[in-house]
Amino acid sequence: MKFLLDHDVPDDLSYLLEQLGHDVTLLRKALPRDSYDEAVFRFAHEAGCMLLICNRDRRVRADRGSQRRLSRGI
Repeated sequence: MKFLLDHDVPDDLSYLLEQLGHDVTLLRKALPRDSYDEAVFRFAHEAGCMLLICNRDRRVRADRGSQRRLSRGI
């Protein structure tokens, strides 16, 4: 499986996922730190990655067609 790890995901998780044979991309190496959520979602979708975030105090907006809803990520 392919994962895109947000800036706030601990590096230990990336090491574990790689040891388990998964393809891991670190967002900080793929996009500028100030990228908008929409650009991050688009990048993850186009790369076929599952986006992992660790924002405990913040929610991100996820577009679902014409609906907008809040998502805590995975």
